[in-house]
Amino acid sequence: MQKEEKEKFLAILQKYIKSQHKNSKKVLLKDTVFYAFKIDVSTVYDEIMLEEVTFECYPNFDYLQCSSLIFKECSFHEGGRFKRVKIDSLELRLRKVENALVFEMGGYAKDGLIETSDSYIHKITKYTNHVAGSGKVFFVGAKFEKEANFTNAMLDDVVFQNCDLSKVRFLNSKVDKTEFRNCTFLKNKTRKNFDELENGIWKYGIIIASIILGMILYWFESYVPYPLFVILVIFIFFGVSTIFMYLFGNLYSFVYSLLGDNEHICTYDEKEIFTKMDFFKKSMTKETRAKLKDSLLSLYQLYLSLQVNFESKKDIQRGGDFFYSRRYIQLLSLRSGFDNLVERAILIFHFSVNGFGERMGRPMLWLSIITMVAVMLVNPNEDFIATKATPLFLLEEEKNITSKNVIPLYTVDVNKSARFLGVRNTGTYTIVAPKLKANDVPKFYGEMNNRILFVLSRYINIVVPQKKAWFKSVSKTAHFVSTIVGIFSWFFIGAFLLALRNRIRRK
Repeated sequence: MQKEEKEKFLAILQKYIKSQHKNSKKVLLKDTVFYAFKIDVSTVYDEIMLEEVTFECYPNFDYLQCSSLIFKECSFHEGGRFKRVKIDSLELRLRKVENALVFEMGGYAKDGLIETSDSYIHKITKYTNHVAGSGKVFFVGAKFEKEANFTNAMLDDVVFQNCDLSKVRFLNSKVDKTEFRNCTFLKNKTRKNFDELENGIWKYGIIIASIILGMILYWFESYVPYPLFVILVIFIFFGVSTIFMYLFGNLYSFVYSLLGDNEHICTYDEKEIFTKMDFFKKSMTKETRAKLKDSLLSLYQLYLSLQVNFESKKDIQRGGDFFYSRRYIQLLSLRSGFDNLVERAILIFHFSVNGFGERMGRPMLWLSIITMVAVMLVNPNEDFIATKATPLFLLEEEKNITSKNVIPLYTVDVNKSARFLGVRNTGTYTIVAPKLKANDVPKFYGEMNNRILFVLSRYINIVVPQKKAWFKSVSKTAHFVSTIVGIFSWFFIGAFLLALRNRIRRK
């Protein structure tokens, strides 16, 4: 078209549109081919519907204000631009896009900074990707105030840049090749109860079995082979963690929130599914349960696609976040019962220990709990005693001795003078010596500090030679605590290092 012809065409188009919206402020265009297009932006439209419209030109919708904008089976041969628009509701069903179709609502660079604007698209009711053409659809700086529906769509040619996706739904859509550039996703809190879809009784059996096994291990610890003892201890920990999650869910959520890892990244679909789960919880029918389970499985696939998407683009940090969300939804979707008891148990155990390898605070929390409990169970000079390798600062010194019944059993040159440092079972005191008899054991000075040091020494008790050990366990309680702490210290430190490695690798 020549320039004069285009101007005439645009003038006719403007008159036609004005005549359409003169009274109703609604525009309907159907089965039309445009070789030039520019809409009148001086009017706030109620509705604009373009059905099976083909744009052979580059349409300019800049500064458009409209309550409802609908594209049905439209084609953009030269692309298009929607800049600084104010649209309450957008429906975008595309047929063909040959060049970039850009919805720009801020988030663009100007003078070295990212600019914001008052333009918006509050809601996208439906999006269908084009089936022909190699062009891409760009959403730049979008902040959907209500929600954006991108479900059941092929989103290979969609680019989100500087967008807030907190209210965007992607369920049952192909997103493994969608581009996300500097986008913000929604975060959701971890639910305290995984048994959402069906009430099972297996967890109570595990709790009871854990308590019974714990009592058996305490009384018969010396008769149980060490490998079996380790397995049973881990099983007991699983039972304890199950008790903690099922019976003390609010405390569980509170403590994990203090660690800053009670939230996970998600899409708006998850929030909607959880809302429906809570709504139907008291009146869950078989049909509703099946729908919710299928929805969770579809959400699992969505998070898997997002994980693959970000990892393929070397965004390992965000890929790890969606890995955590994927495993969490997998756990949530499993039915309670004996048919998948092993898989469910492994997932709960992995979740509790270090958040599927993504949470560093959890192993430290468990290790701290075990350490504090162990400290309260043992007493110096009763459950554990000193050895020849015990440092002098842990033992009771001569200046604290007021008893007249002091009998030096041994002498040793300490700074060229004898010092009284120990106590006998008979109540008389003794000094430290190269060789101590069974009854001549030095007494610890202080209680809490020696308790803490005894428990902490169990962390490295496996690698420290017995001759260099500061403490010696003499009671059944001390032996049991030493074994438990020795096992879990290395286990949780390993879980912490694994999570730390994953986070560092993903920075």
